[in-house]
Amino acid sequence: MDAQHSELLHEIHRELKTLTQKVESAFVKDDDGVPDFVGHRTFHKKVSEQEQVFKQNRVKVLRDITTWAIIGIVTIIGSSLFTTYILHSPVVK
Repeated sequence: MDAQHSELLHEIHRELKTLTQKVESAFVKDDDGVPDFVGHRTFHKKVSEQEQVFKQNRVKVLRDITTWAIIGIVTIIGSSLFTTYILHSPVVK
């Protein structure tokens, strides 16, 4: 039973070591050769902040485009109404 228990512990240790190596290889190494967890977290925080700024700018641009499209449509309708009802009315002639 002890040999079986020992073999199981060695297998768990090998798996844990493999998983640890995979996790550490996912992170950039710092100057000391150690995974830079803080730098990784900082990078993701910066990317998240950039995404928020991008979303805010996208909303602003979409709002500006919508505003100018509505102004254009109202201008076209207004000029059509002016041409149709004011310039062609019997009172003006």
